[in-house]
Amino acid sequence: MLGVALKLKKGIITLSSILPELTEFQISKDEWFIFEKVHKFLINSKSLSTRLAGEKYVTLPQVVVSFNLLVNQIETTITQLDENILRTAIDGQLILSFQG
Repeated sequence: MLGVALKLKKGIITLSSILPELTEFQISKDEWFIFEKVHKFLINSKSLSTRLAGEKYVTLPQVVVSFNLLVNQIETTITQLDENILRTAIDGQLILSFQG
């Protein structure tokens, strides 16, 4: 869903700004930023999940490796956000969310 919303971002912004009944549903720049970060994270998780689900029998080594890949991805995302020189309050919120 996030992927579709991001692809239609310009249209959603335009539509919600010209139709009075949709004004209250406008998505802020900060929210779009969060959508993009979360989508990037979820896309990688989806491919991992698809790979595991495609097997007839998921073995423990596959689960352990997959879990480690997921933890590495979370840690990398946190590090990238934390080391950003122009870190925003939203970046801080994302860091706390990923640490949870």
